[in-house]
Amino acid sequence: MRLVLLAALSSLWACSALAQTSSLDASPYPPGAVVLSFEGGKPDEGITKALGIALAYKALPSETYVAQSGDNLCKVLVSRGFPKECGVQRIVQRLNPNQKLTSGRLSTGQRIELPQVRPRMYRTVRNFSPAQQALPSNASAYAKNWSNLSPTLRQGVGGPRIDLDAYEVILKPQTPEMQTKLLAELEQMRSANVLIDSVAFQPRASKLHQSFTEVSTKCAAGEIPPVTNYARLVKAADGDVLSILPSKRSDGVVQRPTVILLDVDLFAAPNIATTILGWTPTGPPPAWTRCAWGSAEAASHATHLAGIVASQENGYGFVGLAPEARLRSIKTFTPTGAAPDAVTPEPGVDLTISRLIYRNGVTGNFPLQIYLMAAVLKPLGAYPDTALKYGRFKPTYPRFDAAFERQVQQTSPLLIVSAGQEANADDVRQIAADLPMSPQNLGDQSGVVVVTACTECSKEDPTLLTTANYSPTGRFVHVAAPGGLPVPGWINNEKLGAAAGTSQAAAYVAGVAASMISHYPSNYTAAFEVKRRLQITSWPIYRQPSSANTDGDKLAAGIVDPNLTLLDPSKTWIKRGARWEAVALKGWSSDTLRFSTPTGAVKPIGTASLVRFVKVAPDPQPLWMLYSDRYQEDSANIPGEIGKLGPFTSASEGLLTPCTGAPIPLAAVDDLIVGSGGIGPDACL
Repeated sequence: MRLVLLAALSSLWACSALAQTSSLDASPYPPGAVVLSFEGGKPDEGITKALGIALAYKALPSETYVAQSGDNLCKVLVSRGFPKECGVQRIVQRLNPNQKLTSGRLSTGQRIELPQVRPRMYRTVRNFSPAQQALPSNASAYAKNWSNLSPTLRQGVGGPRIDLDAYEVILKPQTPEMQTKLLAELEQMRSANVLIDSVAFQPRASKLHQSFTEVSTKCAAGEIPPVTNYARLVKAADGDVLSILPSKRSDGVVQRPTVILLDVDLFAAPNIATTILGWTPTGPPPAWTRCAWGSAEAASHATHLAGIVASQENGYGFVGLAPEARLRSIKTFTPTGAAPDAVTPEPGVDLTISRLIYRNGVTGNFPLQIYLMAAVLKPLGAYPDTALKYGRFKPTYPRFDAAFERQVQQTSPLLIVSAGQEANADDVRQIAADLPMSPQNLGDQSGVVVVTACTECSKEDPTLLTTANYSPTGRFVHVAAPGGLPVPGWINNEKLGAAAGTSQAAAYVAGVAASMISHYPSNYTAAFEVKRRLQITSWPIYRQPSSANTDGDKLAAGIVDPNLTLLDPSKTWIKRGARWEAVALKGWSSDTLRFSTPTGAVKPIGTASLVRFVKVAPDPQPLWMLYSDRYQEDSANIPGEIGKLGPFTSASEGLLTPCTGAPIPLAAVDDLIVGSGGIGPDACL
């Protein structure tokens, strides 16, 4: 099938599509703002102290208030958003040194100066799971101590959590110098209960994680190739499993997970328009007569990624990884025009997103929502010089004492992130907790999946994009996906284009995740379950004995497999030859199996945490790789972390014991994926 496309759309469709979709309310965070978030503890005392510091630094403007009949000072302050304890009365007294306001009584018509600050109350969460080390585990005691904050104690993923009222105060210093001094003085207040953020006076430069490739020959004859199904870009995907994948979702109902693009504005291109929440067509889809090719630049970034996720099989050339997904666009970045990938984050958007993540989690997160960010939200310049040493965070820097990072840590949203790439291979960066680049440095959190790009996405000789950032421990880069070579797609509502990079790879994984959630919504209700499954079903990238390629040392697992991810995650699957089957396994023949390494050493491996056993090289010189669940083996504090073991030149003599039938020699197994129910006597019930 060949498609012939039209460059110019019908006017009705074009006008509607050019109304780019994006949306959060206008940012309340002006350039230069200093934002304090009081989450727990005693907000009244904290707000009073912060305003006192601001007043001392001449960063607290006032406004005149004329008292009405029946007013008292505390009542007025509470009406303006201050906590009911009214400690801020002390600041009001300092603003009115010639009036005695200690009693709080006001006379009708009395004129007083009040802080030109309106605190905003919002709801947030404090997580008491073992993975979150910010607080002790005595959640009920904290709920009692925070009784004035309307706490709600409930069970969260991995432990109790408290939802509580919090207060946000925005200070507005007038100059960059004043902001710097104010931040330095406020730093003494930073704690588990007090978060401090700031908005730059001038937008900070950031960049998108894609390179730009114009392939004008695609449209030389006015035509494009047959429909591109993005799922087929992974050559390492297991084709043998296709015959047994479900044609319907697990509950018979098509669930439509929402993918939230934290990106530039989104065009309603014809391949995705009907999936965009809030978009309404003003006319019928256009007819197409010829192909139009354009250069993918910053303004097209979100549209290109959205197509990889959710292109509809509707005659416009592409099929996404999850056509059933819905798309929501949040304008997070603005192209600057300085370079094809140059953007600046919207003022205060990190705070706005943090509040959105909490609201979405409370108002309904079924099916599980997916956030996609393929750029740097907080580049190096977003952090004060006092936090850095040699381009890395100092050991004392509190990584989670800012609103966005705290919300990711506490609520564990499913956040798919691009690893990023540099201009050349010599400049690539090692991603770790101390790298001042957020959200890439949050890969050690249970809901964050950081994605690199594969150039050769095959089983035989997989290679990664040489300019992509990496993680030698695997904790901060997890899987790879297509993006090392240009990926074609719609770039606006009129043209096609192609771009490469970890942006495209992250969109690919977001689409795979959406498809997983759509098929098995009840199995993927927590972000770590998706993160774990993406890794254990990926094709392992490993250091081969005869190769100098070290790409396997740059990520936790391997190349994401859009086919294997759709196996029922509650079941254990075995592949022998070309045949996959679900099996219930009672146990292993031993708690420890012994595997031979290419050097001839014998390595014992415990079976309790093994989740994948796969033959990666065929006979007569076979190799095996294993994945282990590091959280189950107690070598990780946060769920979702996977360890990669191997390669091994010979499999153990161990046996798998099924609930029914004869034992299965491990050496006869080509692939084993352990289901969420695990291996053990309970699997036979």
